[in-house]
Amino acid sequence: MKRHSRWFKLCLAMTSVLALTACSSGQAIEQAAQQRMTPEEYVTAAIEVLQTAESFTGNIQIISQMDESKADVNATISMVRQPLRTFIEENTSFDGQSSGSQIYLDAQNDGTNAMMYMKYGNQWTELSLTQDAALDNVQIYDIRENMLLLLQNSNNWTMTTEKNHQVTLHGTLPADNIYPAVEGGKLLQFTGMSGIGETYFTNLSDLEVVFTCEENTGTPLSLSVDLTQVQQQVTNQILAELQSEPMQPDFAQYDVSMSIQNINQTQPAKIPAEAYAAINYEQEISHMNEMQASQPSA
Repeated sequence: MKRHSRWFKLCLAMTSVLALTACSSGQAIEQAAQQRMTPEEYVTAAIEVLQTAESFTGNIQIISQMDESKADVNATISMVRQPLRTFIEENTSFDGQSSGSQIYLDAQNDGTNAMMYMKYGNQWTELSLTQDAALDNVQIYDIRENMLLLLQNSNNWTMTTEKNHQVTLHGTLPADNIYPAVEGGKLLQFTGMSGIGETYFTNLSDLEVVFTCEENTGTPLSLSVDLTQVQQQVTNQILAELQSEPMQPDFAQYDVSMSIQNINQTQPAKIPAEAYAAINYEQEISHMNEMQASQPSA
């Protein structure tokens, strides 16, 4: 009898422990759910990370299809902001034909200017620019700033998936905000539609932005947006202005996706020695003009 009594008490104790454990586990889950950031908080955290990012590596891919032609642009980027040192390696496939290029930006000691070294095929060229002009020249590759533009101009964020410690959010880029986000990032540059006025960005619909970040910190990971209708409408507006009976090219696709890594952990890229022996067409033209000016007139 005593043995049964002891066994009964032991069972009661075990049941109490299990009940407490279950209660504790349930409270932990509920507490974790309460501590999870809202979609807006994730976006705010990502914006703060991007605003303070002094360096990063990343990738941008643009897939464009018009009528029967298809282009796929894939570029890897390494950027250090202070002092400026940028490396861009781009590979482009157009209707099955591939080409590649490399670009380096290197800040000069004066703190204002930069050298741009460009390799197309096996030929290196160089160009001297102000740092602002150099960065404007490669704006489409500045993933940090382009993510910022798209996140800051979008709203109505909702959380769709949580997987592998990552959160995927869907937001809306309102039609009125498309111009500052898209033209600010020169995202239509690959079809020659950058540097144009806001008047061509009319009759647009809201766009969906898909954004992924780390679950615990909100650190940005990737972002994508479908700009097909923007590309189509801007093209139509420009052609309508140029021709009385404009052609109507059919853009079936213009997708932009970008990813970012190694924020504040990226080291300056090493510029190849052969880049420093590049042809400087500015200097060549200047030298030719000086030679012509020094020759006596007939």
